[in-house]
Amino acid sequence: ETFQHFDFTTPGRRVLLIGPMGSGKTEYAARVWRDAEVARGKGEAVASVTSTGERDRRNVFFIRTLIDGSRFTDYPDDALAYRSGYVRCGSNIAKVRDSFDFEAVLKDNPTVGTFIIDEASFFDERLAYVARNCDVFYIGGTKVGAMFGEAVVFTGMKAPRHFFTTVKRHGALLAKGRMLGIQFATLFTDDLYMRVSNHAIQMAARITGIFRKHGISMAYDSPTNQQFVVLSPERYRALKEKVAFEVWEHQDGGNIVCRFVTSWATTDNDLSALDRALEETAQ
Repeated sequence: ETFQHFDFTTPGRRVLLIGPMGSGKTEYAARVWRDAEVARGKGEAVASVTSTGERDRRNVFFIRTLIDGSRFTDYPDDALAYRSGYVRCGSNIAKVRDSFDFEAVLKDNPTVGTFIIDEASFFDERLAYVARNCDVFYIGGTKVGAMFGEAVVFTGMKAPRHFFTTVKRHGALLAKGRMLGIQFATLFTDDLYMRVSNHAIQMAARITGIFRKHGISMAYDSPTNQQFVVLSPERYRALKEKVAFEVWEHQDGGNIVCRFVTSWATTDNDLSALDRALEETAQ
């Protein structure tokens, strides 16, 4: 179904927008904002049908991820930014890290009737979701500062029988496993893993902005420290002489999807070097 204009008269709705990066999700959110401006212009004459208690659905508030501050550095702080521009929302936009920040925003805005929420706002809570809903998953370490290794996690004591024997027979069991364990014990103390990861993710978000600035499109919508861009064969050949990255896949038509990865060690100078390299290889 295609929405032409947002209906502020229907209470209690939850609208879920799903689509890859560039499909128009944020543009649609900006359209809701503009519709709200028109509806507010009608004054109190329509308040009875757009309000429930003190909350007026024409009062729209955007909740975005804290990472947006790094992705859209060229825009005002109150901007709802999207591919072709932005709208300024004044005090009706907030950037949050987790559900605790989100609940604070709800409490501080009792007259807001329409909240538009970026699901990446709860990025730091995804690990808890994975642990609650998966039987087995693994946690990487090197990109957050570990010297080596990954942690395989079985939840609820669900490890298969003879798992370590099988690993050992394949030559993959570390003899001094406590060295691996010490790293993850340290990383999961005082929220260190999340704090270090947040740096890598913010750097990756800034990389997205750099590529957009140079007119290069993203292949996938990735809120992680991995970003996937679409390069022409000519741009790929020129850029690989200046920057280290990986080929992910070849698309029909000759374009190449490439993976760029950030880590705990990525610096502002690294991003500046990428920016310069893209400028120098512009066609």
